[in-house]
Amino acid sequence: MDDLVLQLDRVLKTQIDGYRDLLAALDVEKAAIVALNSEALGCIAGEKELLVDNLQQLEDRRREIVSDLSAGMDLSIERLTLAGLIKCLSAPQSESLRYRRRTLLRLTRQVKAGNRQNSVLYQHSLAFVRQALGFLHQAEGSPEYHPNGRMRKSGPRGKMVCSDV
Repeated sequence: MDDLVLQLDRVLKTQIDGYRDLLAALDVEKAAIVALNSEALGCIAGEKELLVDNLQQLEDRRREIVSDLSAGMDLSIERLTLAGLIKCLSAPQSESLRYRRRTLLRLTRQVKAGNRQNSVLYQHSLAFVRQALGFLHQAEGSPEYHPNGRMRKSGPRGKMVCSDV
Protein backbone atom coordinates (compact mmCIF):
# COMPACT_ATOMS: atom_id res chain seq x y z
CA MET A 1 0.00 0.00 0.00
CA ASP A 2 2.87 2.41 0.74
CA ASP A 3 4.08 1.84 -2.81
CA LEU A 4 0.69 2.90 -4.18
CA VAL A 5 0.72 6.02 -2.01
CA LEU A 6 4.17 6.92 -3.36
CA GLN A 7 2.96 6.33 -6.91
CA LEU A 8 -0.03 8.56 -6.23
CA ASP A 9 2.21 11.26 -4.80
CA ARG A 10 4.43 11.15 -7.93
CA VAL A 11 1.42 11.31 -10.25
CA LEU A 12 0.03 14.29 -8.34
CA LYS A 13 3.39 16.06 -8.51
CA THR A 14 3.54 15.44 -12.26
CA GLN A 15 -0.02 16.76 -12.61
CA ILE A 16 0.96 19.90 -10.71
CA ASP A 17 3.90 20.42 -13.05
CA GLY A 18 1.58 19.89 -16.02
CA TYR A 19 -0.92 22.45 -14.78
CA ARG A 20 1.89 24.95 -14.23
CA ASP A 21 3.04 24.36 -17.81
CA LEU A 22 -0.55 24.87 -18.98
CA LEU A 23 -0.74 28.17 -17.06
CA ALA A 24 2.46 29.30 -18.76
CA ALA A 25 0.99 28.31 -22.13
CA LEU A 26 -2.15 30.33 -21.34
CA ASP A 27 0.04 33.37 -20.63
CA VAL A 28 1.79 32.92 -24.00
CA GLU A 29 -1.62 32.54 -25.66
CA LYS A 30 -2.82 35.74 -23.98
CA ALA A 31 0.17 37.67 -25.29
CA ALA A 32 -0.39 36.25 -28.79
CA ILE A 33 -4.07 37.23 -28.72
CA VAL A 34 -3.25 40.78 -27.65
CA ALA A 35 -0.58 41.01 -30.37
CA LEU A 36 -2.96 39.46 -32.94
CA ASN A 37 -0.19 36.99 -33.76
CA SER A 38 -1.94 34.14 -35.57
CA GLU A 39 1.28 32.18 -36.09
CA ALA A 40 2.01 32.11 -32.36
CA LEU A 41 -1.63 31.23 -31.66
CA GLY A 42 -1.35 28.22 -33.95
CA CYS A 43 1.80 27.02 -32.21
CA ILE A 44 0.43 27.47 -28.72
CA ALA A 45 -2.81 25.67 -29.63
CA GLY A 46 -0.82 22.55 -30.51
CA GLU A 47 1.22 22.83 -27.32
CA LYS A 48 -1.91 23.24 -25.19
CA GLU A 49 -3.47 20.19 -26.82
CA LEU A 50 -0.45 18.06 -25.91
CA LEU A 51 -0.47 19.37 -22.35
CA VAL A 52 -4.17 18.64 -21.92
CA ASP A 53 -3.73 15.13 -23.36
CA ASN A 54 -0.89 14.46 -20.91
CA LEU A 55 -2.95 15.80 -18.02
CA GLN A 56 -5.84 13.54 -19.00
CA GLN A 57 -3.56 10.50 -19.01
CA LEU A 58 -2.24 11.47 -15.58
CA GLU A 59 -5.78 11.92 -14.30
CA ASP A 60 -6.71 8.45 -15.55
CA ARG A 61 -3.65 7.00 -13.83
CA ARG A 62 -4.46 8.88 -10.61
CA ARG A 63 -7.98 7.43 -10.59
CA GLU A 64 -6.61 3.92 -11.08
CA ILE A 65 -4.25 4.31 -8.13
CA VAL A 66 -6.96 5.79 -5.89
CA SER A 67 -9.26 2.93 -6.85
CA ASP A 68 -6.55 0.35 -6.03
CA LEU A 69 -5.84 2.06 -2.72
CA SER A 70 -9.52 2.22 -1.86
CA ALA A 71 -9.99 -1.47 -2.65
CA GLY A 72 -7.04 -2.36 -0.43
CA MET A 73 -8.42 -0.26 2.41
CA ASP A 74 -12.05 -1.40 2.01
CA LEU A 75 -13.30 2.13 1.43
CA SER A 76 -16.85 2.72 0.25
CA ILE A 77 -17.56 4.24 -3.14
CA GLU A 78 -18.45 7.58 -1.47
CA ARG A 79 -14.93 7.83 -0.08
CA LEU A 80 -13.33 6.96 -3.42
CA THR A 81 -11.90 10.47 -3.71
CA LEU A 82 -8.54 11.93 -2.92
CA ALA A 83 -10.03 13.83 0.03
CA GLY A 84 -11.62 10.64 1.37
CA LEU A 85 -8.39 8.73 0.96
CA ILE A 86 -6.40 11.43 2.76
CA LYS A 87 -8.67 11.07 5.80
CA CYS A 88 -7.79 7.38 6.02
CA LEU A 89 -4.00 7.74 5.79
CA SER A 90 -1.48 8.43 8.53
CA ALA A 91 0.19 11.80 9.07
CA PRO A 92 3.27 11.84 6.81
CA GLN A 93 1.45 10.42 3.79
CA SER A 94 -1.75 12.34 4.34
CA GLU A 95 0.06 15.68 4.74
CA SER A 96 1.92 15.28 1.46
CA LEU A 97 -1.24 14.28 -0.40
CA ARG A 98 -3.25 17.07 1.27
CA TYR A 99 -0.67 19.64 0.11
CA ARG A 100 -0.72 18.25 -3.44
CA ARG A 101 -4.53 18.24 -3.50
CA ARG A 102 -4.72 21.89 -2.37
CA THR A 103 -2.13 22.86 -4.96
CA LEU A 104 -4.00 21.03 -7.72
CA LEU A 105 -7.29 22.66 -6.77
CA ARG A 106 -5.67 26.11 -6.81
CA LEU A 107 -4.01 25.46 -10.18
CA THR A 108 -7.21 24.16 -11.78
CA ARG A 109 -9.02 27.32 -10.65
CA GLN A 110 -6.23 29.43 -12.17
CA VAL A 111 -6.41 27.48 -15.45
CA LYS A 112 -10.18 27.99 -15.62
CA ALA A 113 -9.75 31.71 -14.97
CA GLY A 114 -7.00 31.96 -17.61
CA ASN A 115 -9.19 30.16 -20.14
CA ARG A 116 -12.10 32.50 -19.41
CA GLN A 117 -9.85 35.54 -19.75
CA ASN A 118 -8.40 34.33 -23.05
CA SER A 119 -11.92 33.57 -24.30
CA VAL A 120 -12.94 37.16 -23.61
CA LEU A 121 -9.82 38.41 -25.39
CA TYR A 122 -10.63 36.20 -28.39
CA GLN A 123 -14.15 37.62 -28.51
CA HIS A 124 -12.88 41.21 -28.36
CA SER A 125 -10.25 40.54 -31.03
CA LEU A 126 -12.86 39.01 -33.30
CA ALA A 127 -15.17 41.97 -32.76
CA PHE A 128 -12.28 44.31 -33.62
CA VAL A 129 -11.59 42.43 -36.86
CA ARG A 130 -15.29 42.47 -37.77
CA GLN A 131 -15.47 46.23 -37.16
CA ALA A 132 -12.37 46.80 -39.27
CA LEU A 133 -13.81 44.73 -42.10
CA GLY A 134 -17.09 46.59 -41.85
CA PHE A 135 -15.26 49.90 -42.06
CA LEU A 136 -13.34 48.76 -45.13
CA HIS A 137 -16.51 47.53 -46.81
CA GLN A 138 -18.14 50.91 -46.22
CA ALA A 139 -15.10 52.68 -47.65
CA GLU A 140 -15.29 50.60 -50.84
CA GLY A 141 -18.27 52.43 -52.15
CA SER A 142 -21.31 53.78 -50.50
CA PRO A 143 -24.33 55.05 -52.41
CA GLU A 144 -24.30 58.70 -53.37
CA TYR A 145 -26.98 61.06 -54.63
CA HIS A 146 -26.02 62.84 -57.83
CA PRO A 147 -27.30 66.17 -59.16
CA ASN A 148 -29.85 64.41 -61.37
CA GLY A 149 -31.41 62.89 -58.20
CA ARG A 150 -30.40 59.34 -58.86
CA MET A 151 -28.47 57.20 -56.44
CA ARG A 152 -25.45 55.42 -57.66
CA LYS A 153 -22.73 53.46 -55.94
CA SER A 154 -19.46 55.27 -55.96
CA GLY A 155 -16.20 53.54 -56.64
CA PRO A 156 -13.50 52.90 -54.14
CA ARG A 157 -12.12 56.02 -52.55
CA GLY A 158 -10.07 57.08 -49.64
CA LYS A 159 -6.44 56.51 -48.80
CA MET A 160 -7.12 53.07 -47.28
CA VAL A 161 -8.59 51.69 -50.51
CA CYS A 162 -7.02 53.71 -53.32
CA SER A 163 -3.66 55.33 -53.81
CA ASP A 164 -5.48 58.46 -55.10
CA VAL A 165 -7.59 60.60 -52.88
